[in-house]
Amino acid sequence: MDKLPPLRVLLVDSSELVLRDLTDLITKNFNPVEIKTTGDGEYAINIFCEFTPQVVITEILLTKMNGYILFREAFIFAFLLRQK
Repeated sequence: MDKLPPLRVLLVDSSELVLRDLTDLITKNFNPVEIKTTGDGEYAINIFCEFTPQVVITEILLTKMNGYILFREAFIFAFLLRQK
């Protein structure tokens, strides 16, 4: 049986408690999984570009860059990546 590659998940939330609880929930239900977390929307874009997650879960009311702008920037990056 071929081993599946890990599911790549990016979690973005300003609450450490929410990040911890979501990480626990995801790791208990998905295996293998690789999770990156941050509470900063601007840093999340950097992680997104390097990590290329398959799933992104974000808070909408982030500081510096809200969840809508984060989604737009990630969508543009993903679109440009597919054009290569």
